[in-house]
Amino acid sequence: MINAKKMTGLEKLIDAVKLGQFSRADFDLCVETLPKDLFSAHNVVQVMLNNSMDAAKKLHEAVLPGWTVNNSHKVRQTDNGKPHNLQWECMIVRYSPTIERVSAQSYSPASAWLLCILKAYMLHLVQNAPKEENG
Repeated sequence: MINAKKMTGLEKLIDAVKLGQFSRADFDLCVETLPKDLFSAHNVVQVMLNNSMDAAKKLHEAVLPGWTVNNSHKVRQTDNGKPHNLQWECMIVRYSPTIERVSAQSYSPASAWLLCILKAYMLHLVQNAPKEENG
């Protein structure tokens, strides 16, 4: 059975990252929802406050072993074809046993990577949730 509190916490964190805002309450959500044996919350804070790619890498390696990352940027177009609103896109991939992809766009490469990490961690929780037994 999926831990609803963890899933709700991760959804709130994803929303905070998308908005580019990070509060004390968001830090508390990190502590509650990410693996406790890792100092994952510190890495999330470093990504959010400092756009730290090093912190994103540490969090990725700790939370998602076996996933690889591909960062690239993407320019969005207006109706008249002029580029505007530069967004960073990140995709992380796992090849085991099938190909799984998670992607996200955000205002910085580190925040796009963080969004991918949080989304993939949610996927991990869903895939590894204990199955309910029918009694």
